[in-house]
Amino acid sequence: MRYRGERPVRRSSFYVGEFTKVVKDVDGTTLEMFIDEADVDSRRNSEYAATELANALRVFRKLLGPLDLSVFRTVSTPTFHGRGFTGLLLLSGYGGFRGDLSGSDVFRAHEVAHQWWGGLVDVRDWPRDRWIMESFAEYVAMEYYRIRFPDPARFRDAINRSWFLPETFRPDEQRKRLDGDKHFVPGYALWPLSFGNQNVYTKGPLVLHMLRYVFRAKRSSDAGFWELMRQVQADHRDLEISTEEFITLAEKALGEPIPWFWAQWLHGTDVPALFVSQKVTESDGAWTVTVHAKQEKTGFTLAVPVYLHFKGNRQATVPLWIDAKGGKAEIKLKEKPESVTLNDYYEALVTFR
Repeated sequence: MRYRGERPVRRSSFYVGEFTKVVKDVDGTTLEMFIDEADVDSRRNSEYAATELANALRVFRKLLGPLDLSVFRTVSTPTFHGRGFTGLLLLSGYGGFRGDLSGSDVFRAHEVAHQWWGGLVDVRDWPRDRWIMESFAEYVAMEYYRIRFPDPARFRDAINRSWFLPETFRPDEQRKRLDGDKHFVPGYALWPLSFGNQNVYTKGPLVLHMLRYVFRAKRSSDAGFWELMRQVQADHRDLEISTEEFITLAEKALGEPIPWFWAQWLHGTDVPALFVSQKVTESDGAWTVTVHAKQEKTGFTLAVPVYLHFKGNRQATVPLWIDAKGGKAEIKLKEKPESVTLNDYYEALVTFR
């Protein structure tokens, strides 16, 4: 068999076996699925998997820009992981074709997203820039999940389980100092994101989530964040990109430098712990919500959303900016909120005391 691709290929892999072929048209792109004939469950769910792959392609084209492929192939594999090559996905049966869990839906979309992150735009240095490939694919995969299943609670649970808990409740690990003394280090503090370790799948997408919220907090909209994503794709199509180049584009899109953000989240390892207090007071028929926050040991610059919940399932949100000295948000309202919550969708990588 001779395989001819449509774009430059730097990595390859193959499996040999007997496959059932399923074909689907996706807006001019032919989706070909090759499913192991011995994998009964994958063959039974082939139509579901084909529909989800087609949906992911459509969503990512809108979010990230065009993908010019005449044929897009997916192959089921006897493994427990996935690989995304240009024009070709290798998907485990459990994650790719038996998608009855949110992890499977995000996993499948993650591999599709590698057509953009890793396919159209590659990274310059490995492992230092690895997060651009994996974290970006993971983040847009979760955005696909949010669009595909528009249930806020379901979306919040997926972020919590996939990203937030692994970064905040990872068990401590024992390390030995140069003098021989042993000590325990929080699991999340072992590797900065810039080292390209496995936290590119957990902390990395949270960093993008926080960057998106910085756009929203400073510009009242996250539209600039998605413009940035498309700009990266347009400027570096069929090229490589470094972390420094991405930072330059991000700060240009935001309209100001944010060195504190990169120092904290790309090169640092701390997870801030916040002491928070809030009160709701009434005066002359108007209501004031006051929220105070103070960091326990860190001196980060943080933007944490405050959510105001009203009757009728209505809500509003404002940013609470925190620096080394703490932060305060004071919100004037014409109506008393039913509740006040913080960080509902994990827009900040923080814990609360």
